[in-house]
Amino acid sequence: MSENEEKLEGLAVVFRKNTVKTRVLAGFLYILRQLLASYDGSKAFGYLPYEDAYGIFCGFMEREAEDKEFRFHLLYEEYGLCVYVVTVLDNRYIILQSDTVDISKFLLELHQLLSKEQDNSSRFDLRR
Repeated sequence: MSENEEKLEGLAVVFRKNTVKTRVLAGFLYILRQLLASYDGSKAFGYLPYEDAYGIFCGFMEREAEDKEFRFHLLYEEYGLCVYVVTVLDNRYIILQSDTVDISKFLLELHQLLSKEQDNSSRFDLRR
């Protein structure tokens, strides 16, 4: 079990009477477990498309959360996840900050995105 997972489970007990925080923590535990999943028992995938994580999070809420609300909770120091939120070619990802992450899978997905780009000049436009 990861340190982040232990912390979230402990906070879930502390906040068990606070319905909103309980749902937030349950959503993050689910997202974290997806980030920690591995494909062959070795390193974890460690990343999810942002929209997938947002959809998972909304599934735990009583009402659909706004994107900015999700992002606020996701990065909140007390109970958020230890992740990076990155945008590559207009696609956002959540990447777990951990040594157990297989970054090569993420880089492979980036390579596939780059391969799909038709306009080479826009691919390297750093002014975006």
